[in-house]
Amino acid sequence: MNGVRGVAGAGRDGAGLAPPGGRDGAVAPAVGLEVAGLRYAAGERVLLDGVDLRVSAGETVGLVGPNGSGKTTLLRCVYGALRPAGGRVLLGGEETAGLSVRERARRVAVVPQDAGGEAFGLTVREVVAMGRFPHRRFWEQDRAEDVRRVERALRTVGADGLAGRRFGELSGGERQRVLVARALVQEPGLLALDEPTNHLDVRFQLEILGLVRALGTSNLLVLHDLNLAAAFCDRLYVLDAGRVVADGVPGAVLTEELLAEVYRVRARVGVHPVTGVPNVMYVPFG
Repeated sequence: MNGVRGVAGAGRDGAGLAPPGGRDGAVAPAVGLEVAGLRYAAGERVLLDGVDLRVSAGETVGLVGPNGSGKTTLLRCVYGALRPAGGRVLLGGEETAGLSVRERARRVAVVPQDAGGEAFGLTVREVVAMGRFPHRRFWEQDRAEDVRRVERALRTVGADGLAGRRFGELSGGERQRVLVARALVQEPGLLALDEPTNHLDVRFQLEILGLVRALGTSNLLVLHDLNLAAAFCDRLYVLDAGRVVADGVPGAVLTEELLAEVYRVRARVGVHPVTGVPNVMYVPFG
């Protein structure tokens, strides 16, 4: 299908919480992301086929598409968990292929769907402090600067009251806040979030995405819920079978024709009466 190409993102006012680097006079690095001609294959199966993508500094961009379209694979290539078979990933104009693990972690931080089991027995403060590893030597104890940034990140995400609790005891929404705080103490320019609203109820979905938008970082999110993507993302990239088939502002991308072709569903796309963003209403089968 013909994609919606070259549509500039419509900026939205992001009020509220400042990123950790935005207080005490320090400013987080303005890192933009550019993906050019990215290819990735698992054996003979091509999962990404010539993907181009960009995220400007301070922009929130959503990756949407049906299951198996390549969204999570693309995200993993961006933050270095997978090595592409071709193409380039650039952060702040510099190719990530030439960066060390530590240097890449200073530029992009990951908020996964679920934390690894190793975090469950740790306190919230200890989990967040794990994000300081790119900024200290392996054998170093926490410095005063590390402690200060951890406390500030916890305040930023509204989780300072949870600092002494075990991570495994928290609710899903509380865990997501802690994982965002852990990402923030890396002082990244880009947050890569894989289904940050997974397993959360409606209230926590809205809180987490509102929090992410208010941080001031560049954000690349994998999302399944198209209405959340329309409400919280400046621009969207639609993936299907490993290719970008449409990109642009939500109102230009989320069309009834695209939903029928890519998702194989019938839908009506209207305008939300309060927010003014596209509102997708699905037509039941049968």
